[in-house]
Amino acid sequence: MDSVYNAFANPVIHVLPKLPNAVLALMVGYLALFVIKIMIKWALRLVRVEKAVKQMILSLASVVLWAILLALVFQSLGLPQVALALSGSVAIFGILLASGANFLVSDILSGLFLAKDPDFRIGETIKTADFEGVVERIDLRKIRVRSKDGHLHIIPNSFLDKGQFIVLDVGKK
Repeated sequence: MDSVYNAFANPVIHVLPKLPNAVLALMVGYLALFVIKIMIKWALRLVRVEKAVKQMILSLASVVLWAILLALVFQSLGLPQVALALSGSVAIFGILLASGANFLVSDILSGLFLAKDPDFRIGETIKTADFEGVVERIDLRKIRVRSKDGHLHIIPNSFLDKGQFIVLDVGKK
C-alpha cells in the first residue's frame, strides 16, 4: 500500500513547489496569446481578408499558440515528457498543414501559367473531358467556366493545367 501511495504522492510533491511559476507562466502566456491574436486580427483587417478565411487563420493560430503555451507550462512544472508530446503534436500538425499547402501552391502556380497562356483567355469557349463552357474568370486558385445550361463550374487551376482542354471558340480579347 505504501508503494502505491508513493507512486502517486512523489510526483505531486515534486510539482507543488513549481506550481506558482507555472501559474504565472500561464497568466503571462495567456496575456501574450491575447495580444498576438489582436495583432493577427489587425493584420488580417489591414490586408482585407475575407471573414471565412480570417476565422480559419485565427482558429489555426489559436490552436498552435495554446499548444505552445501549454507545453511551456508543463515544462515549467518539470514535466518535459508532456511538453515534448505537445510540441510533437504541433510539429505533426505543421507537417499536415504543409502537405495540404502543396495543393494550394500547385493551384497558384498553375493559375499563373494559365493566365500567361496565349491560348487560354476569359471569354473563350473551352472543352475538357468533363464539361464545356465559356471562361468567365481566372483567379489565383480557380477558374470559373459557365456551361451552356447556365451552370457555373469552379475548377482548380491545376486540374486544367495538368489536364487537356480544347479551345472551341476564341472570345473577345
